[in-house]
Amino acid sequence: MQLRTVLLIGLLESLSLECTTKQTLHETRRKHTKPRQLPPPHAPSLLITTPPKTETKEAKPFWKADSILRAHHLKKGERPPLKGTFQKWPAPVPARHVLSSTPQKSLQFSVSFQYDEEAIYLASSVKDKEFLNTSPILFREGYLSLLLTFPLAEKTLALYELPLKVSPATSTKNSTSSIQKSPTIQGMELFSFPNPEGYTLHAVIPWSNFPEATLTRVGLKAAIRYQAINHEGTTFLLLATADGDEHSPESLPPFLLESEQIVFDQLLIPRGFVHQTPRYDLLVDISGDPLKEKISVFNNILVIYGPHFQRGLQFFSRELEGELIRCEARNVTRQQKGDLVLYLRLKKEDRIHEWVEILSFLQEAIPTTSFAHDVAIIQGNRRLSNAIRISQGEIEVSSEPSIEWSASADRTIPLFYHVSPLLLPWGEIQSQKFYFNGTSFIPSSRPSSNQKNRPSTHPLSQKRK
Repeated sequence: MQLRTVLLIGLLESLSLECTTKQTLHETRRKHTKPRQLPPPHAPSLLITTPPKTETKEAKPFWKADSILRAHHLKKGERPPLKGTFQKWPAPVPARHVLSSTPQKSLQFSVSFQYDEEAIYLASSVKDKEFLNTSPILFREGYLSLLLTFPLAEKTLALYELPLKVSPATSTKNSTSSIQKSPTIQGMELFSFPNPEGYTLHAVIPWSNFPEATLTRVGLKAAIRYQAINHEGTTFLLLATADGDEHSPESLPPFLLESEQIVFDQLLIPRGFVHQTPRYDLLVDISGDPLKEKISVFNNILVIYGPHFQRGLQFFSRELEGELIRCEARNVTRQQKGDLVLYLRLKKEDRIHEWVEILSFLQEAIPTTSFAHDVAIIQGNRRLSNAIRISQGEIEVSSEPSIEWSASADRTIPLFYHVSPLLLPWGEIQSQKFYFNGTSFIPSSRPSSNQKNRPSTHPLSQKRK
C-alpha cells in the first residue's frame, strides 16, 4: 500500500512537472509570437490596404523567387483529379518560410494549383501528425489558409483570407476521403485524404467568391500558411510559402496565371525586372470583354498582357524610345476597347523633344499608333510648345506663344520628322483638328503651301534620327 502511494505521488508530481513545463513553454511561445484570432464566421474576410507609394531600386525584395506560386490553366472541359494524389498536377511547391520559433522540424506541407474560367483548384500534402502529437504547446488542431490579393485602382489591394479547415482524420490506415463544403465560402469544396503522416487536401474555390475576379485576373498575389490552434483558442502562424501576411499584403509574392507566367519567364526574369516596381501599372480593357488586361512599364519597356489578350498565350512589349512622362488609359477612338495615351520626352544633343503618342487596339488587339504629334521643343532658354486637347474621336492641337524663339529663327528649329511637327505661333495654321477614320487620326484639312515640306504624319516604325 505504501509502495502504491509513493508511485501515485511520483506520478502526480511527474504530471504536474509536465504540465508546468508545457505551460512555461506556452507562455514563452506567446511572448515571441503575435497571436491572431480566428476569422469571423463569414468569409472570405476582406481587407483593403494601400501599399507604400515609393520604393527605391536598392530596396531589398519583399519576397524570394522560391515563393512564387504558379497555376496551370486547364482546357475547357478539363477538371483536375481530386483523388488524394499529385498525379496530373504541376510539381508542388514546398513551404520553406518559418513564421515562428516553435520547434517544427516534423511540420511540412507543399501546394500545387490549377485553374479554369470557373474556379481555382488546390492540392496540398500536409505532414503534421508528429508535430501535433509532440509539440510542447498543446495544439488541438492545425489547418491551411490561403491569402489571395487582387489589384484595385490607385495602388490598393483587395485581400482575402480563406481558411481551408478539414475535420480531424478518423483513420490513418485507409485512404477514405472526407468531402466537405465550406459553410462560410460559397461553393468551396474540400476533399481530405488522411494518411499516417497527416493528410492530402484538395480544394475547389470558385472565382465567384471574389468580385474583383470578374474584372481582372492579372497582378494577383498569394501565399499558403499553416496555422495551429491551442486549447485556449489562440491561433499561431507556423509555416508558409512566403513571409507576407495580412498586415503587409503588398509583400506577398505573385500568384501567376498562364498569361503572366509567360511575361515572367520571357521578359522580367531575363531582364532582371522581377523585383522592380513598374513605373506605371494600369488595368485596361483592350480585348472588348469584362476581364481587363494589364499594362506595365519597366524602365522604358512597355508590356501588355492578360488572360484574354492573344488568348493568354502571348504578350506585347515595346521599348519606348524616349522617357515616359505620363501614361493614361482613355477611350479616344470610340471603340469598346481602351486606348493608351503616352506622353514622351527625348533629349538629344542640346535640345529636348516632347510628343504625344496614342496606341489603339484595333484588329486582333495588337497596339498600333493612331496618332503622334510634337508638343514641345526646348533648347536652352528657348521653348516652342503646342496645347493638345484629346476627346473621343477628335484631337485638337493649337500653337502657344513662343519663349525666346522668333520667326526669324524658323530655319534653326530642329524638326522631329517621325511625328507630326509643331504648329508654330507665326505659321499660317494656328490650330489643327484630327478625326479618327477607323484606323488613325487624320487632319481635318491639308496644311497650307508653306507647310508642305513638313510631313503631317510619319511612320513611327522608322528609327528617330
